[in-house]
Amino acid sequence: MKIFLRLLGKIPIRRKLSAVSYEPSEKSCQLSVVSYQHSVLGSWLPDKSGLMPKTYTLIPFLILVFVSCSAALAQESVVHTTPAATAEATASKTIDTEITPLKIGDKIPDELWEMYFSVVSTKSDQVQYLSLGDFKDKLIILDFWATWCAPCISSLHKLDTLQEQFKDDLMVIPTSYEPESKVRPFLKDKGIELPSLIDEAALKKYFPHRSIPHQIIIDKSEVIAITSANEINSEKLTQLLLGETQQFKYKKEIDIDGFQSIIPYIDSEVKRKDFQSVLTGYVNGLSNSGYQKNEYLQAQYVFNKTIAFMYTTILKIFPNEIELNVEDKEWYYKQKRDEYENRFCYQLIIPSYVSESQMKSIALNSLNGYFNLNGRFEKRNKECFIITDKNTKSKQVRPHTMEKMEFPFKTILGLLNFSLNWSPNTNRFLNESSYQGAFWADNPNTFTNLRSDITKLNEFLGDYNLQVIKEMRTVDVFVISENHDKSKN
Repeated sequence: MKIFLRLLGKIPIRRKLSAVSYEPSEKSCQLSVVSYQHSVLGSWLPDKSGLMPKTYTLIPFLILVFVSCSAALAQESVVHTTPAATAEATASKTIDTEITPLKIGDKIPDELWEMYFSVVSTKSDQVQYLSLGDFKDKLIILDFWATWCAPCISSLHKLDTLQEQFKDDLMVIPTSYEPESKVRPFLKDKGIELPSLIDEAALKKYFPHRSIPHQIIIDKSEVIAITSANEINSEKLTQLLLGETQQFKYKKEIDIDGFQSIIPYIDSEVKRKDFQSVLTGYVNGLSNSGYQKNEYLQAQYVFNKTIAFMYTTILKIFPNEIELNVEDKEWYYKQKRDEYENRFCYQLIIPSYVSESQMKSIALNSLNGYFNLNGRFEKRNKECFIITDKNTKSKQVRPHTMEKMEFPFKTILGLLNFSLNWSPNTNRFLNESSYQGAFWADNPNTFTNLRSDITKLNEFLGDYNLQVIKEMRTVDVFVISENHDKSKN
């Protein structure tokens, strides 16, 4: 009988791992075995009167003890190694087996419940083992993390607190691909009591991700959330454990090529604050230039135009304010039919709160960088056409305005300076008169035609007691020059 009792102590007792320790200690196992022995053997041990139980009571028990001891003998050599071996088998299976990733709403497969995983903690110097199946009746949070990930560390501290708060109903399982030599001392150094899986690869195949922290919530054997660290908090967990449905923002994992634009993946429901500056070559089908603005964004774009045209549009200056200090001027401004080598598309999208001057600065730096140019504003002495008062003592005459259009002086000055494209030796007009009234003409083309005929322009302005004279002035000029390593290829 002593032999039977000794063997009975070797019968493995399955215990659910607690949130504090995944592996029962040797002492607790011994206490469990003693308790088990007492409950079973209590039916035949002598009572207080010293009488033995009846024979028909003893025989069934002896059969039970014999069977149990036989099982113990068969398992004696693997009681402590079975979880480790299973964990190794799990790792091997992960490498060789195709695993179907789980999505929200999927049930946890039996094979995953039954897998054993290696785990370390600050409460033991030994590698221990656990299976998810030990916690089927709890709310489970899988937290993928790494020692080098700062947001992960912050999240671990929060989860450590939540585990203590909901210790009877919650099981937080941090999981790292890193080895014991990194994870154990890290947990100790950071004061994190949560144990963590180590050398883990299988769970990542069930829940693939490209960034961490990455968190999975499992409730009643079902994946209910795939989310990020900032989505989990005490309030949501409290409601979830009370049976209330909670919304956890889905953590997208986009597999994108570095050469692929991220623009199509921008969430249109989120208040956008993105900065986008894009330059391409000629794009068949695109045309025009423009500026748009809405509540969140503003955009400036120039499609299929020359470099000189791009600078004038982005900086909102006239072509006659540009000076080209380059070798091949025509390549920068001349748009030839059926030739597209010197035509480009540029688009700048920035938040709506960015000022106009900041927008110009961003665009200028972008274009300079893209084309390897040095575009900048300088003060230069230039020959200009100056609109001045003709005779301050004479009265300004208002011409006949019947069936004519009215134009403010600022508009007239713009029309005199305007041209679609840059060209050499274009006249530049400045206003130094005291006139503040309007002008009348048949249509805007009147002024477009007059800018190249100074005699006729003086005749027109004479009705307003104004004249045009040619003189040198120090003015702002936008100079475009090539850097020494400039290449158009």
